[in-house]
Amino acid sequence: MKIIVTVLLFMSSSLAFSYNDKKCFGMYTKNALRKYDYKYLGPTSVTSDTTTKEGSTKVTTQNSTQGSTMAVDPTVFGKRFISSTQYSSSFGECAMFGFHDMEKERQYYIAVNTADIKRDIAFGKGTHIDALSKLSGCTAGSAGLLGSALKSKFSQIQDLENDSYKFSEVIHQTIIGHSKLKQRCLQFPEVG
Repeated sequence: MKIIVTVLLFMSSSLAFSYNDKKCFGMYTKNALRKYDYKYLGPTSVTSDTTTKEGSTKVTTQNSTQGSTMAVDPTVFGKRFISSTQYSSSFGECAMFGFHDMEKERQYYIAVNTADIKRDIAFGKGTHIDALSKLSGCTAGSAGLLGSALKSKFSQIQDLENDSYKFSEVIHQTIIGHSKLKQRCLQFPEVG
């Protein structure tokens, strides 16, 4: 029993802090003995959305059933070394390093291109929105969504003067506050 609890804690902590937790989950469960649903076993932000849609009883039951099975599934169990190696490196679906660098790149890009970025945000589209989408780790085709979401925050963004950190934070808050973008883009950890 102690081994199962330890494995579950280890796996959930690796998933919660991974570079892209959905891809990491996919790596864990690929070719497993059964299908595991990310919506029931992912981080709290995902499972709480699922709870709202499907009800707490179903989510709790699925989380418990799938989590218990996952803990003893040899395919998943065998991948814990791979994920822990990836977690402490800069490669693979479970790699943690990269968040800080990507966010710094986004802040630098904003600092260098502030006026042009603001112009594109006013229109809700443009090459700088495309670049911000990539620098925010958004999936292909998400730039239009990001542009529309940022356009709705234009008055707040327009007032930001030469503060790429605050500008980047507005983008971060826009992503995590948007139901589709929070699924399609990376969510950088908040830096205090």
